[in-house]
Amino acid sequence: MLKDRVITGIIGLLILLSAVFFVPEVIFRAMIVILFLIVFISIWLEEWERITSFLIRAGLIASILNLTMIFIGYYVAKFLATGVPQRKCISLECGLQNGTLAVFV
Repeated sequence: MLKDRVITGIIGLLILLSAVFFVPEVIFRAMIVILFLIVFISIWLEEWERITSFLIRAGLIASILNLTMIFIGYYVAKFLATGVPQRKCISLECGLQNGTLAVFV
């Protein structure tokens, strides 16, 4: 599994280095999305049995934590931040970081 991640990382860096000089930005972004989807789908397929058991055990609680932190982040940012884009960014960061922490734990 580590070997797969290292190889994927090297491929990503090679794409990045070549894309900076030769590829238009639109194509470069599409390549990044495609590479991300390849990695995501391969991990999903490889870890399917574990993922289903994790979702059964902690999915509901992690989802509630994620949504709660998104709302808390939005309304706290409403009082502290200046604009709507900042509120959205702060709420997503709060929710994503707590969701990622819940998945890791």
